[in-house]
Amino acid sequence: MEHLNTTTNDHSGFEDSSNKDDGNNEEEDDNEGEEEVSGMDFADSKKITGRKCTMDYDEDTPIKEVAKTYILHYLPAKSLARCRLVSKEWDSWISSPFFKHSQSQHFSQTSGFFRDEDKTTTCFISLDYFSYGVPYPCLSFLPKKAFIKSSCNGLLLCQSFEDDENYVCNPANKQWIELPKYSFYHGKEPKKCEEPILYFDIYDSKTKSWRICDEICTDLNESDIKTDGIFVNGVVYWETTGGKLLAFDMKNKIYSIQTLPVFGGVLSKVHGEICYVKGYYRHSDKEFVLNVHHGGGLMTLKNTITFGVPCDDVIVESGNKKVVKCEILGNSCDDVVAVILKRSQWYESLFVYHVKDRRVEGPWFLQRYFKKGSICHKY
Repeated sequence: MEHLNTTTNDHSGFEDSSNKDDGNNEEEDDNEGEEEVSGMDFADSKKITGRKCTMDYDEDTPIKEVAKTYILHYLPAKSLARCRLVSKEWDSWISSPFFKHSQSQHFSQTSGFFRDEDKTTTCFISLDYFSYGVPYPCLSFLPKKAFIKSSCNGLLLCQSFEDDENYVCNPANKQWIELPKYSFYHGKEPKKCEEPILYFDIYDSKTKSWRICDEICTDLNESDIKTDGIFVNGVVYWETTGGKLLAFDMKNKIYSIQTLPVFGGVLSKVHGEICYVKGYYRHSDKEFVLNVHHGGGLMTLKNTITFGVPCDDVIVESGNKKVVKCEILGNSCDDVVAVILKRSQWYESLFVYHVKDRRVEGPWFLQRYFKKGSICHKY
């Protein structure tokens, strides 16, 4: 018997002042009125993107008021920290809960990745050191040493090493809360039936309590949850060891299962919907190749992304001089796709491909860790 834990956050009493996307937010698109689907056949999972808004203000309004009202909430957290030095008025405005919530809804770019180094130290890899950043050491403000379990909408879900205590925190402003202990048993139980039984535990920040959803999953066929969940358009997705995609609709409290097309990929949001991305580095052509699978009911290969990156010092497998395996980082924000390439025995490189702009950034050089547990989380 197994339980999956999910959390909901309405920002009440715990504001998210960082720069993240929300699966329930409407995203701007060049095509007005374009529909966005979740990739699963869920009722109410489809939504219409918002219309572009124009700034409606008096021409006589001072420029500082225009910037304060219409521009500041599009800036990342690190830039806003510098803007607080402009005046006491700006400092008060940027520090207000209303502005923090507004900024979290408007700024939705990926600012970087957290890396759990051997589950002992957490570092932040900024995609723009001038604009994006968090205080260092990253998680030192938590009461106990912890590692990152997942990230969403600028918030991190962390778990302590010793007592399995769970924290939700905002590393940009060092705010955190400890989730209450589960009121349900989550340990191993003797096998009482041939098929596994899966319950969904939901933590609600409004009531500050856990509850078990009435929906029960019995369709996993002895497989187990393989990855931490990814939240896209109101739905949480998990990959299973049996090659399935388990999805749970947070609004309607129902689940669905579909078959993943291949092994060795990662769940990520691309072009507004959940996708399964698998990639490799084609050493002969000096380029990355990313195969993007998506579609409701049955995922199929719908798009192939290629971008050139000259890398000579890569480690190729014996007998294969043309193709090099690489690690794709899952992302619930569809602006970038990040890949990690093994360059030598001692280090690897992180490259970031901007989907809309079709440009590549990197490399960021990362020290390799050989013990199990080194992992990156987008932020």
